[in-house]
Amino acid sequence: MAHKIALIIVLLFFTSSSVVALNITRILDRYPEYSSMNSLFTSTGLNKDILKRQTITVLALDEGACGSLSSKPLQVVKRILSNHVILDYFDMMKLRNIGQVGHRTVQATTLYQTTGAAEYKQGFVNITVLHSGDIAFGSGVRGSPLNARLLGTVFTNPFNISLLHVSEAIIAPGFEDDDLPALPPTPDANTTKTNTSAPAPAPMESDDEPPSDSPPSPDDDDDDADSPDGDVPADSPDADDQSPSPSKSSSSSSMLTAGWGFGVALMIGLALNLMGKF
Repeated sequence: MAHKIALIIVLLFFTSSSVVALNITRILDRYPEYSSMNSLFTSTGLNKDILKRQTITVLALDEGACGSLSSKPLQVVKRILSNHVILDYFDMMKLRNIGQVGHRTVQATTLYQTTGAAEYKQGFVNITVLHSGDIAFGSGVRGSPLNARLLGTVFTNPFNISLLHVSEAIIAPGFEDDDLPALPPTPDANTTKTNTSAPAPAPMESDDEPPSDSPPSPDDDDDDADSPDGDVPADSPDADDQSPSPSKSSSSSSMLTAGWGFGVALMIGLALNLMGKF
């Protein structure tokens, strides 16, 4: 009987952990200070997009920081918040290591890059370790300031999801322009998952792009040295590199999800088989 109970507990742990790890709404429900951001994730449909991902880092905005978004149109808010969802896992240890590998700035791909609407690296975020040791974030568009500071960790589930508290919203140049195309609506979970996301174009460089030098931050005299225009490590996207293809990401996500489902079903079958022998 003890063996049966142990098997059931193990199965419940593995099946429930995968759901909690990807449900941004459920996680933010635990933290009232992020209720506005949680509500905006739901109203924009970004919570559904996040559920499809296997690994993300959310740059979380508290009530005060979210107040700056309240007067903006919903489509603008969706662009901004989709740029706060990084398609990689970053925790404090990984962020601190940025300054120890010879480069102080890396570029990370965000959910906005997968929409096909990004221009001039709007779908990237720069992460920089300043001379002071602080960690700053800014838009990947050349010349953008490192306006958001890391304030702390909200929640982590290693290698799946990380919520990092940042000081203010990262608004890429052009996000508030009226002539930007509206982002496609998030497909309903019950619809067929075929071609649900358009391929993301490669980050573009042209002679018309914004100026390359951003002014130093008043907080740190050395912030100009941390400008995202400096050297970027080899594993970060260069100006002329092709950006990650969302079709590959979604395909990989589907394969991982299918593999997880098969593994759970196999475990349940084995458990039932073993239970029959006792």
